[in-house]
Amino acid sequence: MTVLQPRGVVRVPFKVRLNARMETEERCEVVLDVQAPQGGPAEVEFSLPGEISAVEGEILRRPVLRPDEVRRERLLVQVPPEGHYLLGVIVIIEGRRSEAFVRFGEPPTAEEKGLRTRQGAGGDRVLRVGPEDLQGPSPRGR
Repeated sequence: MTVLQPRGVVRVPFKVRLNARMETEERCEVVLDVQAPQGGPAEVEFSLPGEISAVEGEILRRPVLRPDEVRRERLLVQVPPEGHYLLGVIVIIEGRRSEAFVRFGEPPTAEEKGLRTRQGAGGDRVLRVGPEDLQGPSPRGR
């Protein structure tokens, strides 16, 4: 499990911090801390893929924040032991939006997905795109 925090978000006038910890092999506690200097109404949405279900807590919340209050929102989720899933948390305050994510499992490689790869200059595997991939209708309708 990996927590992906929002980075370089200077346009939002609030702070978002996401934490997650596995309580059991299939249950995870997701904790979001939100702090807004101005306070005011907020919208917090936990976006769950179909394979992950909420065990305890609401997915959509509309708390009213007090100025400089650190508001903690908690959700307990059930996660399948196998596979790759991405849980998103969206926070909107005064029309400004910030997102953070929790990744469960490792994403499949391009080769596992059946995509063609080649060895890049740095020795890494990179996606191979050939002329046959570029054929088809033009986006401009030519």
